[in-house]
Amino acid sequence: MFFTSKIFYHWHRIRLAFLELLIEGCVDQKIKNKLKSKINYHKQKMREYQKTNFNLLERGK
Repeated sequence: MFFTSKIFYHWHRIRLAFLELLIEGCVDQKIKNKLKSKINYHKQKMREYQKTNFNLLERGK
C-alpha cells in the first residue's frame, strides 16, 4: 500500500503542476474555474496520500 500511495501522490503532484501552468495562460473565466476545481481536487488527494503515508510510517515504528 505504501508504494502505490507514493505513486498516486506523485501522479497528483504532476497533474497539479500541469494544471497550474494551464491556468496561467487561460483567459476564459469558465475554463479557469474548471481548472481551479481540478487543482483543488489534486491538492486534496495529495493531502490524503500524505496523511496515509504518515500513518503507515507511524505504524511501522
